[in-house]
Amino acid sequence: LMLLVLSFNPLFGRNPGTYYAAIRIPRKLQPQFGKHMKAIKEKLPQKYEYRYNKIEDLHVTLFYYGQLSKERRDEVRQSLRLVAQHYGTYTLQYRGLDVFNFRNGAPRVLWARCLGQASALKNLGYLIAGKAKELNFPPPKFPFRPHVTLLRAPFPKAGEAIASTLSLNTEEPLFGDHQVTEFVLLRSGSSFDTMGPTIIERFKLLSSPK
Repeated sequence: LMLLVLSFNPLFGRNPGTYYAAIRIPRKLQPQFGKHMKAIKEKLPQKYEYRYNKIEDLHVTLFYYGQLSKERRDEVRQSLRLVAQHYGTYTLQYRGLDVFNFRNGAPRVLWARCLGQASALKNLGYLIAGKAKELNFPPPKFPFRPHVTLLRAPFPKAGEAIASTLSLNTEEPLFGDHQVTEFVLLRSGSSFDTMGPTIIERFKLLSSPK
């Protein structure tokens, strides 16, 4: 049993983790996200154990690469540098809530909307996906819908409780505005890893969006 645990423990270098390009929620907005997530948690039935994302780990995923060898990781990093060199800063506003559903229609993921210059965010995601395609990565399974995942329901019944709670919510939560000046390549470990995602590289946006 001990050998089995060690073989999957990322601290022993046997789990390569998964990689994704993302925009991290800045620290200045974390208290506001925390405030609204606490309010949501207080309204949801306590009999269900929802999977809440840590405030410090909140992000907008731009592209998911999965596991990468060192060679592939270097290729990805170079492609992201090229994107950043030709894309500029823009402003996002995080406001309101939405869901992704289970097959039966019950919410399975609760997320915050990305508004403001959302078209610039989408274009950035498309550019990164285009570079990934040049590197022979498979296309995403679903259309790109920029969002910040707040929590996940473990099963449909818990999702129905989310839907019921949202129906009683009369105000759209405002999480704040964010001047996006960079994106990052993140590495996430296994479920054994409690340290959260690791930033592999930051990519500064240099010019105005075209």
